[in-house]
Amino acid sequence: MLHIEKLKASDLVAKRIKQETDVVFGITGGAIVNLFDSLHKQGIKIQTMHHEQACAMAADAYARLTGKLGVVITTSGPGTTNALTGVCCSYFDSVQLLIIGGQVPTNQLKKDSGKRQVGFQEIDNISIFRPITKYSGNLDNLELLDFAINTAKEDRKGPVFLEFCDDTQREEWK
Repeated sequence: MLHIEKLKASDLVAKRIKQETDVVFGITGGAIVNLFDSLHKQGIKIQTMHHEQACAMAADAYARLTGKLGVVITTSGPGTTNALTGVCCSYFDSVQLLIIGGQVPTNQLKKDSGKRQVGFQEIDNISIFRPITKYSGNLDNLELLDFAINTAKEDRKGPVFLEFCDDTQREEWK
């Protein structure tokens, strides 16, 4: 009998990241724990730091020294915004960086509700990162990840930001 493996979105994202680099820099948290688990299963080295700003700056240095894509993984809310200063450095110096920030489940996003927030530590990081990245969006399919990675690496290199909702990380993607 043929067994078709169904993979979580976080597993496919980790596989794609493994094609670009052998190490990621990040700090885990509840909103990104599925991706961290998937990265570990892929054998990608996870370099943890004491602060997300340090993660972004280390990923920037890694990209400069190796020519590979620097990857930063953060949890939701302040975990992601803490990386802003390091991402600014990559933006101004044209360094290829992928930042993936965990986010609350999609049904807890405030969207255009007019509310301050709905989900725990929910912040509109897409809007916050837009001025200092080549692209900023919500990671809801693998094609968007390919687009973001290619955008970071082509023409004038620079950082891209993708938020990755908790429920989307656990979805089965084919």
